[in-house]
Amino acid sequence: REVLPRAVEANTDELKRLLEYEGSDLDTALGSFSLDCLQKSVEIANTWLLDISDDHAHETSLLADCHYRLAQFCYDGLEKQPLGETVNHERHLITSLLASMQFGSKPARQLFPVLLQLPNLQDGTLHRCFIDASGLVPEWMFLRWIPQLLSYVDFFQESFLESVLLRLAASYPMALYYPAKFAHGECTKRFPERTMGSFACRLMRVLEFPRLDRFVQELSQVVVP
Repeated sequence: REVLPRAVEANTDELKRLLEYEGSDLDTALGSFSLDCLQKSVEIANTWLLDISDDHAHETSLLADCHYRLAQFCYDGLEKQPLGETVNHERHLITSLLASMQFGSKPARQLFPVLLQLPNLQDGTLHRCFIDASGLVPEWMFLRWIPQLLSYVDFFQESFLESVLLRLAASYPMALYYPAKFAHGECTKRFPERTMGSFACRLMRVLEFPRLDRFVQELSQVVVP
């Protein structure tokens, strides 16, 4: 079953209007139409998934693909948006890419680091959007990107990545142990006069393993004779 043709069919009236469009901002109108069709395709795929079906795995894969296509469209369209007016595209990119990851998309997992660079995520505008959407993604999906996640963490204040990192620490503590301890240690060395935030304290508590801490500490004392 093809989703996108059905989505276009659902927007037939808008398509007819576009074919007769004579305005100067045709690119904007086409972009808006494309976005509407991709969003409609997600709705259709989601409806199919909710239906009782023997091919549940296929419908899940289809929904992941629809979300990924929407995310890719928003990502490709960011550079065409006027400066300071990208928040809607960024919001769609965050929700769609993370939803695609939720349903197991490998391409979406590969694209994940671009979310961390989004201006409206870095300035706090889309923090809640990211936190809510990422909460539905399995922890293992983030394992490959632990260094990238930690590079966007300020250990002296709260972080929109707190939930993701704490979940990783609980489920895969050994994967996070050394990179998190190293990043935390580098911060304390650079700014010894500053006090760690509550998030950093919670993360370090989850990653407390006295024997391993002692082993790493002793290992750091080893030097070439």
